[in-house]
Amino acid sequence: LQRDIDALFIGNPTNSRRRAVMQSVRKGLDSSGIGLYNTDGLCFGTERTTLLNRASISLNLSQAPWEVAGLRFLISMACGAMVISEPIEDPAPYTPGVHFVQVGIADMPDAIKYYLNNHKERHRIVDAAYTYVTRELTMENSIRKILREIGIVDDSSH
Repeated sequence: LQRDIDALFIGNPTNSRRRAVMQSVRKGLDSSGIGLYNTDGLCFGTERTTLLNRASISLNLSQAPWEVAGLRFLISMACGAMVISEPIEDPAPYTPGVHFVQVGIADMPDAIKYYLNNHKERHRIVDAAYTYVTRELTMENSIRKILREIGIVDDSSH
């Protein structure tokens, strides 16, 4: 789809922390005419996929500092939206600067502006992330890794 949503946050900023972060990022983007779209409440299935396929950037804003990089990363990357995240303790299996951009909240508006204006850099990260989630993080590879870890499969011949 046409990427007509500059930046997107899918989630309900119900807790005071997320609400404050969203207000801060919006304020930093206001003067540049860049929109930050937020779903009001829950968003799943086709609606979520459509929004992510329209978004250039998907924001990851944690509810708590210990939250892991999970579903929001995976589905955003699979839909070709660049993930910009506040710092997270353990971003594995994703690599900052390769699969997504990690910046502090104060720097998030500038990062959004930068990557919206630098298509080549954004697409380099988007392409690396898309390739990673669609070729490496497959169910087959995950099961193979689990079986190898528990000693059932030795796939050294692959």
